[in-house]
Amino acid sequence: MMLQRFGLVLLAGAFLFGGVISASAADVIKYRLSHTSAPNTAVYETYEVFKKALEKHSNGKVKVQIYPTSQLGSDVQATESVLKGAVEMSSCGTNNIPVFTELYFWAEMPFMFKSADGVHKVYGGEIGKELKQKLEDTTNLKCLFYADPGNFRNIMNAKHEVFSPKDMAGLKFRTGPSPVEMDTVRALGASPTPVNWSESFMALEQKVVDGSMQHYQWAYSARHQEVIKYVTAVPAAHAMHLALVKQTTFYSYPEDIQKAMLAAAEEAEQHSFANADRWVDKRRSLIPICRVSRRGR
Repeated sequence: MMLQRFGLVLLAGAFLFGGVISASAADVIKYRLSHTSAPNTAVYETYEVFKKALEKHSNGKVKVQIYPTSQLGSDVQATESVLKGAVEMSSCGTNNIPVFTELYFWAEMPFMFKSADGVHKVYGGEIGKELKQKLEDTTNLKCLFYADPGNFRNIMNAKHEVFSPKDMAGLKFRTGPSPVEMDTVRALGASPTPVNWSESFMALEQKVVDGSMQHYQWAYSARHQEVIKYVTAVPAAHAMHLALVKQTTFYSYPEDIQKAMLAAAEEAEQHSFANADRWVDKRRSLIPICRVSRRGR
């Protein structure tokens, strides 16, 4: 009889213990994060910093699974997945965000900034905060932080060196969906050709397009260094990336989780701004076949 009672106590304990384990596991928030950047680049590193910071600040209540290199689609596709609730966070460039809002049209204007430091002061200051709030007021998206790919877009092409706008004549340049980016390419003398980013390498390789205005980070991420031969260094547009979440999802989390996300976001943005230039120098060194033209600037 005593053995039976002891067995029942053990069985009850096992059920109780099992219930605690199950409840604990159920309390962990699985956080899926999608971005298009390749390893060893500025944006990739920024999201790794965010992952570690969020898991730390949430005391392990949030587990982040990152899907880099367009595994879950382009900027636009991943952001659409965020709005549908299929993914918790996406990274979307200011050149792709016009699909969802016109707030960042200005960011595609060339020659607005003289240095990356000026870019960081704008995005990290009152203007950046105001834009985040306006995004939240007008869409179901919330920008947790900005991630800098590093430096400015350069004029990259596979045909010949470009020293002035007349050298752009006859060239077909890949662009994103931003009408500002397309108008900029036209103003420089080339023909804009919208191509999905995931298809940009094939478009260059098959000569559907001759080049693009691009950061070193994204050229490297998409292996453009294998087909691009000439780079003209100009302070063109500086496309920033936005770490986007769905508002209704974010505000459904407990207050401590929301605070953990905001704290992790602050760490990630500060790290991004402090290290973007370092990553640009690394990526530039990995594109040795590209000759940088500086005449005529």
